[in-house]
Amino acid sequence: EMTSLYLKSYCQVNNKTSTVERKDGIINHLTSIFGTKYIYEITALDIEEHKRKGVEEGKAPATVNKEISVLRNILNKAVEWGKLRTAPPKIKLLKENNQRIRYLGKGEEILLLDACPEFLKLIIEIALNTGMRRSEI
Repeated sequence: EMTSLYLKSYCQVNNKTSTVERKDGIINHLTSIFGTKYIYEITALDIEEHKRKGVEEGKAPATVNKEISVLRNILNKAVEWGKLRTAPPKIKLLKENNQRIRYLGKGEEILLLDACPEFLKLIIEIALNTGMRRSEI
């Protein structure tokens, strides 16, 4: 109930459509995890466990932090709107690696392909042209 109220009464009024869609996706994910609990039953330990599982599953710290931030925002709004009596638990966010991803320039791509053994060239070309991550190759 609180999640749909949060989306309709807060997000759709205060956020861009793309942000509402992103938060809706996060809320659906959180509902699949915490769905059996009432909002007042969610504890700091529950959130820490969710954070730990996210890291173990290989999620980026930024992804886990976005999920926690949305949950924290929902809990804060629940207090503000009188749906929850106590303030949400304080949860420390994960440290994020904010380095920018560097892409190869056209000249670097050519040098890379020239240096590759013949059997790897097609794989490298596909990876370069589709934006594959290193873990997907």
